[in-house]
Amino acid sequence: MKCQTIKQQSDAFLDNTLSDVEEMAIRVHLQQCVECQYYMQQITKIREGLKSLPIIEIRNGFAEQALNKTCKAMSAAHRKMKLKIGMAFVAGLSIVAIITWNIVSSSYQ
Repeated sequence: MKCQTIKQQSDAFLDNTLSDVEEMAIRVHLQQCVECQYYMQQITKIREGLKSLPIIEIRNGFAEQALNKTCKAMSAAHRKMKLKIGMAFVAGLSIVAIITWNIVSSSYQ
């Protein structure tokens, strides 16, 4: 078994949701691979640390408010981007007009 597979299946291994064959393959690999042993120890510590965090109660309507604020912010950013694109387009047209005018006026002289 490859180390990348160990990393991909580490949560399933720790949650005991792998088949017996998959679990045994990981156990055999862990006996032989110091890097994966260390990785699994670190994942276990992180999971234990997360379990020790307090559960935070979220007030009613929080998700809806957060979504609304995000949509408004994205809408404002989108408007600013459209304005910048429009200004760049006008600037480009102005440059083309100036170059064209210079070419046309120099050909009449």
